[in-house]
Amino acid sequence: MKKIYAAIDVSNEVSKKDGTNDGIWYFGNQVDLDQELIIGFSPTNYHCFIICRGYEFHARFSINPCRVQKSRSNNIRAALFFRFKHIPVEKLKDFEAYLINLKNKRTPSCHIGLLQALKTGIGLSIPHHPLYSLSPAKFLVNLWTHGLVDEQGHHFAVEAYTTRPLSPNKIINDVQWLNLRYYWVFVLSRLHFHFIEKWQPQKTVGNKL
Repeated sequence: MKKIYAAIDVSNEVSKKDGTNDGIWYFGNQVDLDQELIIGFSPTNYHCFIICRGYEFHARFSINPCRVQKSRSNNIRAALFFRFKHIPVEKLKDFEAYLINLKNKRTPSCHIGLLQALKTGIGLSIPHHPLYSLSPAKFLVNLWTHGLVDEQGHHFAVEAYTTRPLSPNKIINDVQWLNLRYYWVFVLSRLHFHFIEKWQPQKTVGNKL
C-alpha cells in the first residue's frame, strides 16, 4: 500500500484561545470553490460530503434522504478535507447541477453515496477499488493514498488538510472505531437500500436521473 502523506495542518487557524476547535476554517482567498472539488469529513463523526462550487451534497444512511445545501461562502467545516484541483470548470458546473437534483435520493451510507455520486455525476472514482467493497476506513485510506481518477485513468492534483493536530494514523483509527461501533447500522442500511434499489430505483443515487 502506498504511504499516506501528511495533511496540511491548519489547526492553528481554527483553534480558539480557550482551546476549543469547531473544525471551521475560514479560508479567505486561499480557496476558490468555483475551481475545485472538495471532499470533507465532519468534525463531529467523520461523516463525508462533497463541496462543488455553490453546493454541498450529503449522502446518508438509506433510511434518511440525501441532503443538498448551499456551500459556505468563506469557510469549510471539516476535521479533514481533500482539495481536488484542475478539474475542468465546465465539468464542475455540470456536476453541481447534478448534485442539486440528488436532494431526497437514497444511498446505503454517506461514503458509498458519495462514491456513487462521483461515479455517476462526473465520472470520478478511486482507482482499482470496486465501490461496494470499501468500508468507511478503507474508503478514507484509499482516497488518501490513491486519490481520484476520471474514466480515462487521469489523476487530479490533490491536497489533504486537517483542522486538528492529528496524524493520519490517528484519524484513520478514529474512523475504524466509528465503523466498528456502528457496524450494525451499516449492515441494516445496506439491506434497506437494496429493497429501495429493487422496488423504487428512481429514488437511488446510483441510477441515472
